[in-house]
Amino acid sequence: MPVWSVDADLKLVPRTVTRVFPSGIKTVFNLTLASGRAVKASANHPFLTVDGWRRLDELEVGTRVAVPRSVPAPLRPQSWRDESVVLLAHLLGDESGSLRQPVRCRTSDRSVLNAVRRAAVALGSPASVHRQGNWWSVQLGADHPAGPDPVGRWLERLGLLGLRHRETFVPPAVAQLASPQLALFLRHLWASGGTLGWRDGRVDIGLVSSSRRLVDDVQQLLTRFGIESRVARAAANRAGADAWAVEVVVAASQRRFPGRDRGLRLPHPAGAAAAHQASGRLGGGR
Repeated sequence: MPVWSVDADLKLVPRTVTRVFPSGIKTVFNLTLASGRAVKASANHPFLTVDGWRRLDELEVGTRVAVPRSVPAPLRPQSWRDESVVLLAHLLGDESGSLRQPVRCRTSDRSVLNAVRRAAVALGSPASVHRQGNWWSVQLGADHPAGPDPVGRWLERLGLLGLRHRETFVPPAVAQLASPQLALFLRHLWASGGTLGWRDGRVDIGLVSSSRRLVDDVQQLLTRFGIESRVARAAANRAGADAWAVEVVVAASQRRFPGRDRGLRLPHPAGAAAAHQASGRLGGGR
């Protein structure tokens, strides 16, 4: 099985797993970095530090551990229809919509409305639009469907149909897309659920969701483009539910953000932002 591995120069290179073996039942710890990245591992699992490889139970709060600045594209990338990429991004980014039958997406942005409607029709799902004050609601499929329509069946295969928004995630297949389609996914995800502009004199690039799993997935996807980000708790939404944010705060990463050349332009150069360097220290979670 091909995987990415670290060579002697600390570069990611393709390698082949030659052996898999059981190691018994062990206590598993949750290792959390200041950037919000987290991994579950046993006490003897090695991590690369500035002092070489060290076991998890030898690490202390404040220890710096290595994480990849960027992750290469898959060795065998997948390809989706662009309409599928666009529609999935908006359905995951729009927390006011519904992933239950009939699937709905709500937006105040006419360009998002048109993108969702075009994608749904191209995938064979009838789309009806209803105006609700300053918002539009796009319904995919019939009011009382006997079963999932084409979009519903597709969401069911991805494991998303019927989920609440706090349960959503980015399907693993998205990480297997070639970089141009992954950039397309991120641009449309941000168009529905993200921010990209200026706030309090600083560049503001972030995405808020009630699903911790989803923002963790997005943080991983951003590394394809060499984008450093951090995950943190966000202000609770109007329903009082927990919320999480993935934020791009490093100026160099802001300049790499996909979409600055495709309609999601910053109003001012990102290099002028008073951005802070993201920390790579352990946050003390266990």
